Amino acid sequence: MVHLNELHEKYAEKGLVVLGLTNEARGTVDAFCEEFGPKYPIVIESGDSMRGFRAGSFPTIVLIGPDGRIASTANPSDQAIEAALENVRLRPEMPKSLSAVTKAMRKDQYAKALGKLSKAKEEDAAVAKEMTEWILWFGQSSLDGAIKDQDAGNVYMAWQSLDYLGDAFKGHEIGSNAADAAKAIMKDKALKNEVKAGKLLDELRAEMADAATAKSALKCLKPILTKKYADTKAGKEARKLADELEAAANK
Repeated sequence: MVHLNELHEKYAEKGLVVLGLTNEARGTVDAFCEEFGPKYPIVIESGDSMRGFRAGSFPTIVLIGPDGRIASTANPSDQAIEAALENVRLRPEMPKSLSAVTKAMRKDQYAKALGKLSKAKEEDAAVAKEMTEWILWFGQSSLDGAIKDQDAGNVYMAWQSLDYLGDAFKGHEIGSNAADAAKAIMKDKALKNEVKAGKLLDELRAEMADAATAKSALKCLKPILTKKYADTKAGKEARKLADELEAAANK
């Protein structure tokens, strides 16, 4: 934990966000904080995000790049962190006079935020311009990243991003382009099956988080271990996970 505190202090101003994630009881977390004094926030979740991050050990450090994609699930070196931070574009701080913009962004209503920024008063013109540029950069870079994901075969991940952007930028060109790309995926039978398999695996992982044994976790995967999903990315991941669970159950 000392190492994470050091990373927080060293790179926070450059855009690195250190976040602790656990599904342990609040009392356990409070005791941990009292003993080790983390200087970064810790989130208690009800599920098990580590399954989604393909964590192979505990604890695991996951480095997520500015594009929202996993850069590493190994203990990242300072060089790896600095490389990821090269593409970070820090979001400007909003004055109280533009609190409506901040509120819209907290609700992921970026098109609405752009509309409000276009009506900013003269004294807020400079920061409004800076925030407008940041929102457009965020939207376009996220859209470009989704297209790259699709080209790389990560169809479900691409569809998730496109679906999000379609809502967040609804009424803006970025939102229209994202919505059109998401619809195109769902019109293609094979790509649609990739999305359905990805959704199903996410649901099953949530069920597996509550499984008491490897055998019961294996049963949770049964709906996706079918011929229909066998050739999808999620289906192959589920098959690999099932083999690991079966081996664990037979020990």
